[in-house]
Amino acid sequence: MRRAAALVVAALALSAPARADDRVASDLALAPELVGAASGGGARAGVGARGHYLATVGAYARAFPSSPARAAVGVDARPLFLPRWLKNQEGERSFLELVIDSLHLSMGAVLEARARPSFEIGGGLEVPVQATFTGAYVGVEAMWWARQPALAGAGEGAWVGVVSLGYRFGVVSHAVDARDRR
Repeated sequence: MRRAAALVVAALALSAPARADDRVASDLALAPELVGAASGGGARAGVGARGHYLATVGAYARAFPSSPARAAVGVDARPLFLPRWLKNQEGERSFLELVIDSLHLSMGAVLEARARPSFEIGGGLEVPVQATFTGAYVGVEAMWWARQPALAGAGEGAWVGVVSLGYRFGVVSHAVDARDRR
């Protein structure tokens, strides 16, 4: 099994290059997701969505309809893509570069039924199923969830692992060139 996984990763890493222009040609990237979250309190399944502007900054939302109901909304930033792209540091190793460019920092709010909102902060990355920006990916995140008492120093937060399976597609919104009169 390990050999098969290593062969798949090697094949994806050596596959045809993905051009960075694909990420900015459609200035808005949207991705619906199936989400799983696990912590010391158990595991939950849910759905989510992400939206990113120029593959750099965006928002996310996740909903876990199991009892008790819980949802998370927030923002994330992918600080490595835009500087690398502006300095023309995109190379021919598309799979590896897509993973590096997907490294992100997240911050948001956790909303629970009959409870005060909580805070979450963390980070993660996304591994494309194929070496393309658009298409299926597997996301992995580590998030620290802190309830109101933990933020005041009276309690502890909980580390939560989040795994998602999503499909990213681009939307041309012309937000970048809205006033361009060509």
